Amino acid sequence: MVGKRSPGKPRIGNGQITEMLRLRRQGKSITAIAQATGCHRQTVRAYLRERQADILADEVRKQLLIDELRRHVDDLTQFAASLVGRLTVPALPDETRDASAVLGFPKGLDSDPESTKRKRRQEDRQHEMLFNSLQEHTRRKVRWQALDEWEHAWGNCRSGLDDLREKARAMIENNPNLDNALLNMIKEDSREKDPIVKITHVVLDTIGQRVLQDKLDPECPVVQTAPYNQQTTVLKPIESSNYYVLSFSDKKLANKAEEVTNQVGKDLLKSDLVKQLANEVRAMRTVIEEIDNALDPFILRPLILRTRCDLCPA
Repeated sequence: MVGKRSPGKPRIGNGQITEMLRLRRQGKSITAIAQATGCHRQTVRAYLRERQADILADEVRKQLLIDELRRHVDDLTQFAASLVGRLTVPALPDETRDASAVLGFPKGLDSDPESTKRKRRQEDRQHEMLFNSLQEHTRRKVRWQALDEWEHAWGNCRSGLDDLREKARAMIENNPNLDNALLNMIKEDSREKDPIVKITHVVLDTIGQRVLQDKLDPECPVVQTAPYNQQTTVLKPIESSNYYVLSFSDKKLANKAEEVTNQVGKDLLKSDLVKQLANEVRAMRTVIEEIDNALDPFILRPLILRTRCDLCPA
């Protein structure tokens, strides 16, 4: 507040004082302010000196708002990048996570120490607040229901994998070329108590890679035999020359394992289960590309600045 007017000091209206302060905040000189308000330079200097505390408070408030806004934009763009980074397709054929775990929602809190529970609950709240803020800023630009489509496709993949595993096991068990000599050799090589489990995994691992690569040609074998040394023949995926999945001291048994695996793989690649799995993976990739493009930082940062949410600095 300006004190009592000094003798000889001209009366200045509140509008002029406000204009002086506004121009000063813009960095104008005393002379420029005097010319703009029609006041003498000494008068401007006197009033600005008396309002110095107000000017300083305004500058501090302005800087705080700038810092908070910058922090808000950085938090949202980092969160958006993290969200896009978590969106993926299942790791076939051994995916065990549900969609919420992939997106970062923790499970099994009841068995965790209390301090860990509190930390995770706090992280969940922050995650939810940032997600809601991001949606508010991008509501007109991002089709957020696409995330529901991604979660739905992920769930379908999980259940489809279980069905595919059961179908593959049944087809292997009923294959006429599967005999005890082959089963014992696989059991000895893999140290797997149930050799059917090992063959099933070999088949599904290769089928999973075919699905991820969108190569569902049933006429293309899934495995092949190859010499490892003079005594050993190995069974390896067609797509890779870097590793093998089984080894055999008997080449005839290796050939039989190749025949069984390829026949089951061929039949599975023709099945509706594998086709549906591939469709779900394509659907997820379409969503991932859509969300990734929509949340590009070069698009997102100016969008945040043009809109408001409940977390925006006042």
